[in-house]
Amino acid sequence: MVETYLTTPIRVLHVDDDVVFLNVSKEILFGIDSALKVELASNVEDAIDKLEAYHYDVIVSDYELPEISGLEFLKRLRAQGNRIPFILFTGKGKEDIAKQALNLGADCYLNKPGNIEDTYLELSHNIQILTEKHKIQLCIDGYEKRYGTLTSNANDTERIKTLFELLIREIEVLKMMANDLPFARNDAELVTGFITDAIDRIHVVEREVFRLKAFLTKEGIV
Repeated sequence: MVETYLTTPIRVLHVDDDVVFLNVSKEILFGIDSALKVELASNVEDAIDKLEAYHYDVIVSDYELPEISGLEFLKRLRAQGNRIPFILFTGKGKEDIAKQALNLGADCYLNKPGNIEDTYLELSHNIQILTEKHKIQLCIDGYEKRYGTLTSNANDTERIKTLFELLIREIEVLKMMANDLPFARNDAELVTGFITDAIDRIHVVEREVFRLKAFLTKEGIV
């Protein structure tokens, strides 16, 4: 299990038109990790209503849904600026669907078929990593929005220290993602692109960490 930076229950919205499958998934995920609080929706409209009423950390959605597909659901969310982690969890193991999901902004693509234990362990692992990455990014975005560009002076010392710790943790999570979270393990193009994006972000964060560490070292904090 991933040790989360912000230790809270993870609220998962699981969307699938097979109600029996939803309930089985909920029980399996809870059995793997009791921190996973899974709520269910049998179609996109139901899911949207729940998203408007409650906070969720991650969405796990099927591809084939009544009236509106999982990809169309994802497209709507991203068009609204909603960056909630989105896992496409489907029995349609086709490369073109995986590529569409990636292009629309999905964070992960997993196939349902296969060994049940392995599949759900991987799903649980991905839920945890993506949730933590998203929470860290929200914290960083909040700092940037509230304080703008932090400067190396005494007034910013505590905020810089907190941001420094967040960025260090983001690097750790990104490295885990690059190693463990390919979109489709049998699609070299997708895997390479996903890992490249993670590594590019690591380089950006590492440069900022270097700048902040220089100041914190000068102040005798790290």
